[in-house]
Amino acid sequence: MTTHKSEPIGTTQSPTGEIVVGVVADPVATTLTVAKYLERELPGLLAEQLSDGHWRVEVHRERLPPSDGKRFEMMDLAAERMREHGWDLAVCVTDLPLMIDRRPVVADANHSRNVAVVSLPAFGAMSLRRRVPEVVTQLIRDMRGGTTPKDGSQAHRRSRVPALGGAFKLTTPDQDGVDFRIFANCGRLRLLVGMVRDNRPWRL
Repeated sequence: MTTHKSEPIGTTQSPTGEIVVGVVADPVATTLTVAKYLERELPGLLAEQLSDGHWRVEVHRERLPPSDGKRFEMMDLAAERMREHGWDLAVCVTDLPLMIDRRPVVADANHSRNVAVVSLPAFGAMSLRRRVPEVVTQLIRDMRGGTTPKDGSQAHRRSRVPALGGAFKLTTPDQDGVDFRIFANCGRLRLLVGMVRDNRPWRL
């Protein structure tokens, strides 16, 4: 079994009463920048959507393992880091493109484990600073709630945050280990644009 080395940014001890979200980010510029957005903006978004308590985000940088279509390797790593650092939830942020049946996957989440994986290329050329925190907020809201209203229902529409308006589609796949999955509606073009952005060819 491969051991992954984690490099903490900030503290790892949660004061009493706080709900801590651990963000494990690939050690590259784009993902680390997005992780810092999450550290700054996610607590406020979660406080608006949920009344659980005071939220805090801890960021750790670590090379995430390549994952197959089920992405359990990243989820396993997230769960391991969550136990190590005493987090309440964990989110992996990767620059690796994730696909299911040729559809770009924005994110996967597992309610029972309180872990999620977010893939940046599927966001395409969208504003990552706004969209990623909104998507992560939605994932955490669904994980904390335990269930997702039926797609298309009035309750489902009321429960969506702005990021899921038309660009993305949240589903409940019939797959062990994945309770919620978000697809990018624009397909391969969005994925291609996102990969070009993450690779930053203009900096060569």
